[in-house]
Amino acid sequence: MRELVRGHETIKVAQATINDRYLEPLSLAGQPLHSHLGFGDSGSDTTKLKLILERLELGLLDKSAGLAKGSYGLGSNNLLFMACELLLLGKQPDGLPLLLIEEPEAHLHPQRQLRLMEFLVSASQPVAQTQAHKQEQEQEPAQTRPEQVILTTHSPNLSSKIALENLVLICE
Repeated sequence: MRELVRGHETIKVAQATINDRYLEPLSLAGQPLHSHLGFGDSGSDTTKLKLILERLELGLLDKSAGLAKGSYGLGSNNLLFMACELLLLGKQPDGLPLLLIEEPEAHLHPQRQLRLMEFLVSASQPVAQTQAHKQEQEQEPAQTRPEQVILTTHSPNLSSKIALENLVLICE
């Protein structure tokens, strides 16, 4: 990993810029300053990898509006979390993936709520076995299985997107 960092063009350019533009003018005769970009030498490779992974972030980016991190609300970030969970479920080699969601409508715009329900309904449907799909299934078999989705909601907006035979009403 150390060689990947040292050999990366962006790292090389950044290090050269720091050295040439900033540190060289600040150097004294006989005492040049040079930067080094890389990993600290303390700790094992496992510890270093853990530190790198702890700094990774997953966020939403709106390419059309140029909105950066922090520009999205809790509802959109909840959708990102659900997408990550679905990704993990799809990678399980055995069994039927089960997605449990409590009140997915929280903090979501009504139109996004409807879109979410349409997506969850389609994700829970068996996939047709076409020739193209069979080829995809051979490449990534875990992602072709339907997810079993169980969710709780108080929203009539969400309930309106579910077929009656798939609804269970619980009341006191």
